Amino acid sequence: MNTLSKLIMSSAAIICAFNVQAGNHRNVYYDQAKVINTTPVYKYTSAQYVDHRCNRPQAYKNKRSHHRADKVLPTVIGAAIGGTIAKNILKHSDAKHIGIFTGAVIGGAIGNEITSTRNDKYHYQHGSHYDPHATCKVRNKKVKTLDHYQVTYRYRGEVFTTQMNSRPGRKMRVKIKVQPV
Repeated sequence: MNTLSKLIMSSAAIICAFNVQAGNHRNVYYDQAKVINTTPVYKYTSAQYVDHRCNRPQAYKNKRSHHRADKVLPTVIGAAIGGTIAKNILKHSDAKHIGIFTGAVIGGAIGNEITSTRNDKYHYQHGSHYDPHATCKVRNKKVKTLDHYQVTYRYRGEVFTTQMNSRPGRKMRVKIKVQPV
């Protein structure tokens, strides 16, 4: 075969292939089908989460139960210092005894407040969220997630079923391919 006949043959083959491909394209069209039923299908997976009901060791609980006893000594020391200061200031006054009593009460209140503020800061920093002694458990739970939709639809009197990622409306688009048997 010469070059011209090879060129003609290859051109004819390309044109025939193009026509076959174009013919297949003409055998496909789209239409609407009525959706009969849509059922969501779920899958269950295991997910980890931190249980926020953390357990504290017994020693830490005992510290908190003696919280009131921790305030006694600073309150007594504050009262002694307040009473002593008032006595020295009012040593030549007629109201010396009332001043000592008032100074002791005020000093005790100041000592108690200083202790409360210090304890509140400690418990805020070392409370349930920041407590290095707390033990929290990591637990597993089943999580229900949507896997797909099972869709039943009717097209020209025939009933079909398919799976879809999103929920269709009352009608859905279907692709129809006509092919000789």
